[in-house]
Amino acid sequence: MKKWILLLSAIVAVFIICFALIFFTAKQQVNTELEVAEEAARSAGMDVSDSYHYHGSEAYYVVSGNVEGSDQLFFYPENDELDTVLIPFKDGISEEQVLEMLYSDDEPQKILSSKIGMESVGPVWEIVYEDEDELLNYYYVKFESGDWWRTIRNL
Repeated sequence: MKKWILLLSAIVAVFIICFALIFFTAKQQVNTELEVAEEAARSAGMDVSDSYHYHGSEAYYVVSGNVEGSDQLFFYPENDELDTVLIPFKDGISEEQVLEMLYSDDEPQKILSSKIGMESVGPVWEIVYEDEDELLNYYYVKFESGDWWRTIRNL
């Protein structure tokens, strides 16, 4: 009986170690790519304040910061065939305006995240929220025009 317990413990330990190695390796790759995107933004003259990964129809690293006294968004694509994009933050609508639109269209119970990403239609606000049934929903608004783009419901 002791042999079975030891064998099972060893298998569980190996599984946990393998899982941890895979997790940290994947996390390191994303962090490295974020550093590359931040460095590209710095070389474009940006004083970097924040960065994150956005995965829509294409994957982008989004870097926000200041360029010559103006808040800017720098979109660095994972796909080398796509170009980087630099957009002044003042050219788009605010998060508060997007949330007002969401609350007038739906009844979110909990806002999980809000961020700006790049889609086929250009930069968009992505609001992730839970509804009254605790289902996951995505609400997209075009950043520059403030027009509703799409909603993905009940995930």
